[in-house]
Amino acid sequence: MALPTKCDMPDLADLNQQKAVSRYLMTGLIGSDNNLNKNFVLNRKVFVRLADKAVYEYLSARDNVINQISDKEGGIYLVGIINHLENCIISLRGLFYIFDHIKKDKDNKFFIERTSRKLIESKFGVIKNIRDAIIHIEEEIRNGKIKDGQMIALDISEDASMIAIGDRELSIFDLANNIRRFHALALEIATYNAPGTKPEDFKILKEKL
Repeated sequence: MALPTKCDMPDLADLNQQKAVSRYLMTGLIGSDNNLNKNFVLNRKVFVRLADKAVYEYLSARDNVINQISDKEGGIYLVGIINHLENCIISLRGLFYIFDHIKKDKDNKFFIERTSRKLIESKFGVIKNIRDAIIHIEEEIRNGKIKDGQMIALDISEDASMIAIGDRELSIFDLANNIRRFHALALEIATYNAPGTKPEDFKILKEKL
């Protein structure tokens, strides 16, 4: 496990300017939960929180990468990098779970455009597998899934462009794109059904993602 010497992680700082939780709290005060089914209301509360958390964990990992590169006194930031990236992956797995529930719930009228849905779903498998390896690494070891030379904790490449655990890999670019797509969806979900708006105002359009 080498220390990063370059940061190729896309900057998602712009997402911090529009927090999904803040938007939901503002619209919730004027009745955006009214007349919605209970499951959707509960799911969106968790969804907007996890979307903001994924952004926070990613940016915290990126800050640690930059600190590691610029530190001239031998500081080690690798544990912070890995911890934040693992938390980010775990948050994304939770977002996928709720996303799937919202998509399949016939009682809610929130619309997710098909192309956008497919873009989000395209990385589900690899993110799920990495999350499962993070959470169940002891089972991976016991069942012989970790081979000699493979990492037993999330690893990041020297240029911070890839993460891996065991035999599973994910590009940071794909990770950042999924975070951005989920965050855009969370902003729309947060304000869905707010008074003075129409359902069609909150369709997730391809160009937004």
